[in-house]
Amino acid sequence: MTSKDIRFRPVAPEEQLAEPLLARLHGDWLGAAQDSLPGLAFIDPLCLRYLLGSLLVMEVVRDHHGQRRYRYRLIGTAIVARRGRDRTGTWLHQHDEALFAEQAVMACDAAIEQRQPIYATLQRRLQRRFYPVTYLLLPLVDEGGVVARILAAQLYPANAPVAPYAIFEDDVPARPAKVASPARPQVFDPAHLRDLLGKLGKS
Repeated sequence: MTSKDIRFRPVAPEEQLAEPLLARLHGDWLGAAQDSLPGLAFIDPLCLRYLLGSLLVMEVVRDHHGQRRYRYRLIGTAIVARRGRDRTGTWLHQHDEALFAEQAVMACDAAIEQRQPIYATLQRRLQRRFYPVTYLLLPLVDEGGVVARILAAQLYPANAPVAPYAIFEDDVPARPAKVASPARPQVFDPAHLRDLLGKLGKS
């Protein structure tokens, strides 16, 4: 087990989150929500620069029966550095940790069905020690008002280790996953990222 004590709940508009970065993101989302939920244009690398490496984008995929699945479309460098692998392009329900996958899918479902942000916490193991991790999930709609993406912020404490680090036998995932290269200093290229996010929003 690499995660435990997984909890999530909706965030009321008037609530002030304890984490300053998540509180700022929540406020920005509320500011962009006028007559409807914010659209895909909310994913603006310049406006979200203060949290860029800790953001991930999940695509909401529906089948002809209306069943939802979630696919990782973009994962920030700070998240990849902590976990030592990049899951871009993979499905959330196929995450190698079954408990986390089940709870994460439920949290995404709640964000869509309640059409409001979801705050989540858990304890995640890195190098045989558990660290608190906090999340904020934000639903974003397409031009038809249907939730098409979930923007999530994921924050680790400053003392959490960064890959590459030793992965013990009981930390090895049950399913194959792409292994990230050793973390490099993040280089902010707004033009390139804006183009990439634009393609994700149109696809």
